[in-house]
Amino acid sequence: MTQQKREKSAVSTGKQAMGSKLSRSEILTVRLDPKLRFAAELAARKHRRTLSSFAEWAIEEAVKRLPLNIHAIKKKGELQEFPIPEELPVGECLKFLKQLSFGQWEIKKKTALEIVQEVWHPEESRRFAQLAMHYPELLTHDEEILWKLIEETSGLWRFNKNSVRTTIRWAELKTRWDKLKREASGEAM
Repeated sequence: MTQQKREKSAVSTGKQAMGSKLSRSEILTVRLDPKLRFAAELAARKHRRTLSSFAEWAIEEAVKRLPLNIHAIKKKGELQEFPIPEELPVGECLKFLKQLSFGQWEIKKKTALEIVQEVWHPEESRRFAQLAMHYPELLTHDEEILWKLIEETSGLWRFNKNSVRTTIRWAELKTRWDKLKREASGEAM
Protein backbone atom coordinates (compact mmCIF):
# COMPACT_ATOMS: atom_id res chain seq x y z
CA MET A 1 0.00 0.00 0.00
CA THR A 2 1.43 3.40 -0.89
CA GLN A 3 1.89 6.14 1.69
CA GLN A 4 -0.84 8.18 0.02
CA LYS A 5 -3.33 5.28 0.21
CA ARG A 6 -2.42 4.63 3.86
CA GLU A 7 -2.95 8.30 4.58
CA LYS A 8 -6.35 8.34 2.83
CA SER A 9 -7.33 5.17 4.65
CA ALA A 10 -6.34 6.66 7.98
CA VAL A 11 -8.26 9.86 7.30
CA SER A 12 -11.42 8.05 6.25
CA THR A 13 -11.37 5.68 9.25
CA GLY A 14 -9.99 8.14 11.77
CA LYS A 15 -7.28 5.65 12.75
CA GLN A 16 -3.52 5.93 12.75
CA ALA A 17 -1.92 5.21 9.37
CA MET A 18 0.81 2.61 9.10
CA GLY A 19 4.14 4.30 9.26
CA SER A 20 2.76 7.42 10.94
CA LYS A 21 4.68 8.61 13.96
CA LEU A 22 1.75 10.23 15.76
CA SER A 23 -1.83 9.18 16.20
CA ARG A 24 -4.33 11.91 15.44
CA SER A 25 -7.28 12.58 17.66
CA GLU A 26 -9.10 15.03 15.40
CA ILE A 27 -9.85 14.94 11.68
CA LEU A 28 -10.48 18.12 9.72
CA THR A 29 -12.04 18.03 6.28
CA VAL A 30 -11.19 21.08 4.18
CA ARG A 31 -12.28 22.26 0.74
CA LEU A 32 -9.55 23.98 -1.23
CA ASP A 33 -9.55 25.90 -4.46
CA PRO A 34 -7.68 23.74 -7.04
CA LYS A 35 -4.90 26.32 -7.38
CA LEU A 36 -4.44 26.53 -3.63
CA ARG A 37 -4.37 22.74 -3.32
CA PHE A 38 -1.74 22.51 -6.08
CA ALA A 39 0.34 25.20 -4.34
CA ALA A 40 0.00 23.33 -1.04
CA GLU A 41 1.08 20.07 -2.69
CA LEU A 42 4.17 21.77 -4.13
CA ALA A 43 5.01 23.34 -0.77
CA ALA A 44 4.54 19.94 0.92
CA ARG A 45 6.98 18.39 -1.55
CA LYS A 46 9.50 21.11 -0.84
CA HIS A 47 9.20 20.39 2.90
CA ARG A 48 9.29 16.63 2.25
CA ARG A 49 5.94 16.21 3.96
CA THR A 50 2.62 14.66 3.11
CA LEU A 51 -0.13 17.13 2.28
CA SER A 52 -1.88 16.49 5.61
CA SER A 53 1.39 16.90 7.53
CA PHE A 54 2.06 20.15 5.66
CA ALA A 55 -1.47 21.42 6.40
CA GLU A 56 -1.02 20.66 10.10
CA TRP A 57 2.37 22.42 10.11
CA ALA A 58 0.94 25.45 8.27
CA ILE A 59 -1.96 25.77 10.72
CA GLU A 60 0.42 25.46 13.66
CA GLU A 61 2.62 28.22 12.22
CA ALA A 62 -0.42 30.45 11.65
CA VAL A 63 -1.73 30.10 15.22
CA LYS A 64 1.73 30.94 16.55
CA ARG A 65 1.78 34.20 14.61
CA LEU A 66 -1.83 35.37 14.25
CA PRO A 67 -2.65 38.02 16.87
CA LEU A 68 -6.18 37.53 18.20
CA ASN A 69 -6.09 39.96 21.07
CA ILE A 70 -4.44 43.38 20.79
CA HIS A 71 -4.42 45.98 23.55
CA ALA A 72 -2.87 49.42 23.72
CA ILE A 73 -1.43 50.47 27.06
CA LYS A 74 -0.75 54.14 27.82
CA LYS A 75 2.82 54.46 29.10
CA LYS A 76 2.79 57.84 30.88
CA GLY A 77 0.48 59.13 33.56
CA GLU A 78 -2.37 56.95 34.71
CA LEU A 79 -2.48 53.44 33.37
CA GLN A 80 -5.05 53.06 30.63
CA GLU A 81 -5.67 49.88 28.70
CA PHE A 82 -8.20 49.26 25.98
CA PRO A 83 -8.73 46.76 23.19
CA ILE A 84 -7.94 48.08 19.74
CA PRO A 85 -10.98 47.63 17.49
CA GLU A 86 -10.44 46.00 14.12
CA GLU A 87 -11.53 49.18 12.36
CA LEU A 88 -10.97 52.76 13.44
CA PRO A 89 -12.28 55.94 11.78
CA VAL A 90 -9.51 57.62 9.78
CA GLY A 91 -9.22 60.58 12.18
CA GLU A 92 -8.95 58.30 15.22
CA CYS A 93 -6.46 56.10 13.41
CA LEU A 94 -4.20 59.08 12.58
CA LYS A 95 -4.42 60.39 16.14
CA PHE A 96 -3.59 56.96 17.54
CA LEU A 97 -0.66 56.49 15.12
CA LYS A 98 0.71 59.92 16.12
CA GLN A 99 0.58 58.94 19.81
CA LEU A 100 2.23 55.61 19.00
CA SER A 101 5.05 57.35 17.12
CA PHE A 102 5.75 59.51 20.19
CA GLY A 103 5.97 56.38 22.33
CA GLN A 104 2.92 57.22 24.43
CA TRP A 105 1.35 53.80 23.92
CA GLU A 106 2.70 50.28 24.01
CA ILE A 107 0.98 47.59 21.95
CA LYS A 108 0.47 44.20 23.60
CA LYS A 109 -0.78 41.34 21.47
CA LYS A 110 -1.52 37.68 22.04
CA THR A 111 -1.47 35.02 19.37
CA ALA A 112 -4.02 32.24 19.04
CA LEU A 113 -1.46 29.83 20.50
CA GLU A 114 -0.83 32.05 23.53
CA ILE A 115 -4.56 32.31 24.19
CA VAL A 116 -4.97 28.54 23.87
CA GLN A 117 -2.14 28.03 26.37
CA GLU A 118 -4.02 30.28 28.82
CA VAL A 119 -7.50 28.78 28.49
CA TRP A 120 -6.89 25.15 27.47
CA HIS A 121 -8.36 22.46 29.69
CA PRO A 122 -9.18 18.86 28.74
CA GLU A 123 -12.79 19.36 29.86
CA GLU A 124 -14.83 21.21 27.24
CA SER A 125 -16.95 23.01 29.83
CA ARG A 126 -13.98 24.46 31.67
CA ARG A 127 -12.15 25.35 28.45
CA PHE A 128 -15.24 27.18 27.18
CA ALA A 129 -15.81 29.07 30.44
CA GLN A 130 -12.17 30.14 30.64
CA LEU A 131 -12.32 31.43 27.06
CA ALA A 132 -15.58 33.27 27.78
CA MET A 133 -14.24 34.86 30.97
CA HIS A 134 -10.91 35.99 29.54
CA TYR A 135 -11.66 36.59 25.84
CA PRO A 136 -15.42 37.18 25.37
CA GLU A 137 -14.73 38.97 22.07
CA LEU A 138 -13.69 35.61 20.56
CA LEU A 139 -17.04 33.92 21.22
CA THR A 140 -19.41 33.14 18.37
CA HIS A 141 -23.04 34.28 18.62
CA ASP A 142 -24.18 30.81 19.76
CA GLU A 143 -21.39 30.71 22.35
CA GLU A 144 -22.44 34.15 23.64
CA ILE A 145 -25.94 32.77 24.21
CA LEU A 146 -24.53 29.77 26.11
CA TRP A 147 -22.26 32.03 28.20
CA LYS A 148 -25.17 34.35 29.06
CA LEU A 149 -27.13 31.31 30.25
CA ILE A 150 -24.16 30.19 32.37
CA GLU A 151 -23.79 33.69 33.83
CA GLU A 152 -27.48 33.75 34.75
CA THR A 153 -27.50 30.30 36.38
CA SER A 154 -26.89 31.07 40.07
CA GLY A 155 -26.16 27.45 41.06
CA LEU A 156 -23.00 27.58 38.95
CA TRP A 157 -21.43 30.45 40.88
CA ARG A 158 -19.96 31.19 44.27
CA PHE A 159 -20.95 34.50 45.85
CA ASN A 160 -19.23 36.60 48.50
CA LYS A 161 -20.96 37.96 51.60
CA ASN A 162 -22.18 40.97 49.57
CA SER A 163 -23.92 38.64 47.09
CA VAL A 164 -21.41 39.50 44.38
CA ARG A 165 -20.57 36.66 42.02
CA THR A 166 -16.94 35.62 42.52
CA THR A 167 -15.95 32.29 40.95
CA ILE A 168 -17.48 29.52 38.93
CA ARG A 169 -18.18 26.11 40.47
CA TRP A 170 -16.28 23.89 38.03
CA ALA A 171 -17.72 20.55 39.18
CA GLU A 172 -21.27 21.88 38.92
CA LEU A 173 -20.62 23.31 35.44
CA LYS A 174 -19.22 19.96 34.30
CA THR A 175 -22.29 18.14 35.67
CA ARG A 176 -24.75 20.47 33.92
CA TRP A 177 -22.72 21.06 30.73
CA ASP A 178 -24.69 18.93 28.24
CA LYS A 179 -28.03 20.22 29.55
CA LEU A 180 -26.84 23.84 29.35
CA LYS A 181 -25.68 23.37 25.74
CA ARG A 182 -29.03 21.86 24.76
CA GLU A 183 -30.94 24.65 26.50
CA ALA A 184 -28.81 27.37 24.87
CA SER A 185 -29.37 25.85 21.43
CA GLY A 186 -33.12 25.66 22.02
CA GLU A 187 -33.24 21.85 22.08
CA ALA A 188 -34.17 21.44 25.76
CA MET A 189 -37.29 23.61 25.72
